[in-house]
Amino acid sequence: MTELVRVAIADGLTDAAALAKSSRQFQGVSGRRSTVDLPADLHKTLKVIAAQHDTSVQALLLAAIHRTYPDLTT
Repeated sequence: MTELVRVAIADGLTDAAALAKSSRQFQGVSGRRSTVDLPADLHKTLKVIAAQHDTSVQALLLAAIHRTYPDLTT
């Protein structure tokens, strides 16, 4: 699971502004909690992007996964 998320994040970070924009639909989404270990620098990058674009790290992660793996979502 962690590698799937890392690939999605790397793909999403090629255009961080577009990722942040698409993350808005995932703000406040509730669901099951999951733990993903990310390198500290990657987590910091996501926190900075989230703060700059008034979104959350959770929303960025969900947007990245949905954009990279549309077949996984229903």
